[in-house]
Amino acid sequence: MKRILILLVLLLSCLALYSCGEEETGEEIWSFSLSSPIYSSPSIKGDRIVLNGLEGIVACLNGDGGLVWKYKLNDDETILSSPLIEDERVFITSVLNKGKIYCLDLNYGEKFWEYEVSSPIVSSPALYDNKVFFAGTDGTIYAFSWQGSLIWNIRVEGAVYATPAVEDGKLIVGTSTGKVYCINASTGEIIWDSKLESPIELEASIDDSNRVYIVTSSNKLYCLDLDDGTDLWEVSFSSRVCAPPSYSDGKVLIPLSDGSIYAISPRGGSIFWSYKAEDGSPSALCPTDGYVYFVDINGKLYCLNISNGEEKWTHDLGSPAYSSPIAKGERVYIGTVSGKIYCIKGNSSEANWPTFQGNNARTGKEER
Repeated sequence: MKRILILLVLLLSCLALYSCGEEETGEEIWSFSLSSPIYSSPSIKGDRIVLNGLEGIVACLNGDGGLVWKYKLNDDETILSSPLIEDERVFITSVLNKGKIYCLDLNYGEKFWEYEVSSPIVSSPALYDNKVFFAGTDGTIYAFSWQGSLIWNIRVEGAVYATPAVEDGKLIVGTSTGKVYCINASTGEIIWDSKLESPIELEASIDDSNRVYIVTSSNKLYCLDLDDGTDLWEVSFSSRVCAPPSYSDGKVLIPLSDGSIYAISPRGGSIFWSYKAEDGSPSALCPTDGYVYFVDINGKLYCLNISNGEEKWTHDLGSPAYSSPIAKGERVYIGTVSGKIYCIKGNSSEANWPTFQGNNARTGKEER
C-alpha cells in the first residue's frame, strides 16, 4: 500500500511539472535598449528585426537581440511609423516640415535612396506587386518602385494619417473628411469613393472575402464591399475605437479605449466574445492562428485565446507601450516608450496576415 502511495505521489508530481511546462509562456527572452522612445512596431525577416526610434534612429538586430547596424536620420526628423522589409530592403518614412521616404540595405544599413515629399508622413509604407505605397498628411498618395522611381501620385480630399490597405490590385485609404477611397494600385486612378459620417484616422483592414473594415472618429465600424464600396453593415461602440480593426479566424477584432476587446462576426457584426483589460487604450491587435496579442497603455502584454477570448497569460513590460506586438513562431516582439524592445516567449503559432508576419505596415493580406 505504501509503495502504491509513493508511486501515486510521483505520478502526480510528474503531471504537475508537465502541466507547468506547458503553461510556461510570457517570459522575457531578451531585451535591447535603443536609447530613443519606440512608438511603432518592429518588422521581421528571417533572423533580422528592424525597429524605428522616435528620434530618427533605425536599428537592425539579430535573433538573439544583438545589434547588427544602426542608421540615424537627420537631427530634425522623427519617425512615428513602422519599417517595411521586402527583398533585402528596408523602407522608412519620416516626419519633417516635409516628409521623406528612405530605402536602406537590410544587411548593412546603407542608404540606397531617399525621396522628399511635400508634407509630413505619419503612416507606414505598404507593399503590393513590387510597389511601395505611402501617404502624406496633405492627402497625396504615392506609389514608388523599389529603385526609388515615382510611378504615380494622386491627391485626395482631406488629410491621410493611416497606412494604405492593399488587396486585389486595390488601395484603400480613409481621410479626415470621412471619405474612403479605392484606388487602382497600378495606375493611381480612383475606382470608387464613399463618404462616411465622420473623420477617419485609422487603417482599414481587408478580409479574404473582399470585405473592408474601417472605423470613424465617431466610434462606428463599417463593413464595405471592396469592389464597389457598398455599405454592407455598420455597428457603433460606446467607447473610442483606439486602434485599427483586425481580421483573423473568421472574426473582426476591435480594441476600445476603455480596455475592451471585441470579436465580432464579419457577417452582420454580432458579438462572438469580449474581454476587458485592466488598463485602457489597447494597442493594435496581433492575431495569430490561435491567439491574440496586445498591450495596454501601461505596458502589460496580453495573450488571449482567439476562439473564446480567454486570457492565457500576461507580462508586465515595466513601461508604457503604444505599438502593436509582432508575433513570429514562439516569440512576441514589442517596443516601449522607454526605448526598449522586448522579445517575449509566446505560444507556438504563426500569424495569419503578413501584417503581423514581420511587415506590420501591410494592413490587408498578400497574394501567396
